[in-house]
Parts: sequence; structure tokens; C-alpha cells
Amino acid sequence: MNVTGNGVAIALAVALAGAFLFFGSSFLTLPFGSQDAAVEVATEEASSTGALVLPVNQNAMDPQEQMAQGELPTVLTASDTVIGTGAEAKTGDTVIVTYIGALPDGTVFDASKNHGDGTFSFTLGEGRVIQGWDKGVVGMKVGGTRQLVIPPDMGYGAGGQGPIPPNATLLFEIELVGIK
Repeated sequence: MNVTGNGVAIALAVALAGAFLFFGSSFLTLPFGSQDAAVEVATEEASSTGALVLPVNQNAMDPQEQMAQGELPTVLTASDTVIGTGAEAKTGDTVIVTYIGALPDGTVFDASKNHGDGTFSFTLGEGRVIQGWDKGVVGMKVGGTRQLVIPPDMGYGAGGQGPIPPNATLLFEIELVGIK
């Protein structure tokens, strides 16, 4: 089977849209200004959805409502598609991940498989990656896969970056391969 980058991007976009419709409020939502506190008190919900649930900003619009209105979420949202069985990533850990990054229209702008050994390492909370990754990978377990929808303010903002236009919402599928 020959899989193209566009096919993967389309599948990722469809999976994220379906996850919004299926999981609704079970999605992880991190309100701006309170991500640090929310991440620190994260707990896994023992449910069949595998969604990680953090305290929700009561004033934030439900991602389902935003999408129904033709808007993308303005808060970091995530869903664990595979819950890992290994160690849990926490702030200060150096994590090893694989990823695919796409725009909401399905355009893949980056993938770890296109670089070196196909993995990417960074230390959580050091600010060496976009804020959506620093906050969105915390709580993952080794072997797990998480889908992130990152609003512009937690991505590349008004400046954009390379193929990423200004004020772009970013979609990522991240697998936590290891923790150093």
C-alpha cells in the first residue's frame, strides 16, 4: 500500500474532526492563562474514550460548538488515541516523539520521518518548542499517541513559520516513543 503525505494529512484532519464530534466535551481543553495549573493537576479519566481530562475554563466555548460555527478551537485540545503503558511524561523530562503536523485544510507541513532517525527529542517546559507541545505532551505515557489541535497563540502566532501561515491552527499526531 502506497501512502502519500496528502493521504496522511487528510486522514489526520478527518480523524481530528471525527474526534471532536465523537468525544465532544471529553476532549482535553486548556484555557489560556491557566495551562500551568491545569497541567499540574492532570488526571486520567478511567473511561473507554481514553481522553485525558484537565480542568476546563468554564468561559471557553466547547470545541464542537466552534467547529459547528465554522471556527477552530481557541484553546489547546487533545485526545489520546492510544494510551501508552510506559512512564508518564512530566515537565522537566526529555521526551522522544514521532509526529505529523498538518494545517486544518489537510496540508502536511512537517513530519519527524523526514528528519534524521525519524524521532525528535526535547525537554518539556523549557520553551524550546511551541507552547502547544510543551503543554500538550505532558501526561502522555510512553507508547501512547495523542492528537493535538493547537491554536495560533500556542503555535507560531501572527508571524507564521516557513510553510505555516500567520495565525494558523495546527494539528499534530504525536507518539511518545521514550523518556530520557
